[in-house]
Amino acid sequence: PETTETLQLGLKGKLLDNKLYYDAAVFTTDIDDRQLVYANPSNRRVTNIFNASETVSITGVELDLRYNPFESLRLGAFVTLLDADEITVPAVYERVNNNLTLTNSPQYELDTANATGAARTAYVERAPDTSISLTADYKFGLGQSKDSVFRLEYVNTSGYHYDSFTDYDES
Repeated sequence: PETTETLQLGLKGKLLDNKLYYDAAVFTTDIDDRQLVYANPSNRRVTNIFNASETVSITGVELDLRYNPFESLRLGAFVTLLDADEITVPAVYERVNNNLTLTNSPQYELDTANATGAARTAYVERAPDTSISLTADYKFGLGQSKDSVFRLEYVNTSGYHYDSFTDYDES
């Protein structure tokens, strides 16, 4: 099993006569025995799960701001910055009689002596470097409803790795 340990330090507060709320945090997460899923390149339905031999670290910063200039308008901004380690792992499959075969032992340790192909880089999946969200909520009455809200939202996420071994996804 994976073992994860996270340390987080944060700060919360209010400014400008309680019109500006802020939350800020810095954190680091260490993952020991990180599980990596490796799919057979000839048949993506055949997968093997093995543990990384090194600790994987993810460090980050989060900032959340909410500003209420007046009762009917609320503006918000949320920013996350991440830095995730990359892991170098040896090739996992070898060619035997023109078929790709796992080089792993039953204990899921990589057999680097028999593995063919170049070492691969494994990534922390779905961990974008940056994520930003900006919002504006305008509260108004419409007919008998006193709580109608018009919301405008902008979200941007930098590229990320879809799984541990895929190339960078720019979506």
